[in-house]
Amino acid sequence: MEPVYNETLNGIDFTTTAISEGEYESCTFRNCKFTEVNLSHRAFLECEFYDCDFAGSKLGDTAFKDVKFIRCKLLGVDFANCNPFLLEMNFDECLMN
Repeated sequence: MEPVYNETLNGIDFTTTAISEGEYESCTFRNCKFTEVNLSHRAFLECEFYDCDFAGSKLGDTAFKDVKFIRCKLLGVDFANCNPFLLEMNFDECLMN
């Protein structure tokens, strides 16, 4: 898959619409639902997630490089399985457990 650059994805329910494997760079995700979605083997570089639901998402070798989560629900997400290379995440007003 070709990398996705500078896209804004708004209100997409990825529990019913598959998110392609690959690389997402400088993308903005708003009000998207990733609940229980397997995000393994994807890379998010300089992306921002606003008001997204990641509850129970699976992360296997997922890369988060300079990523911001703002007001996101991140319950049951195990970040220990992320790709550690250049791992950088910021959380603002997120619900985490």
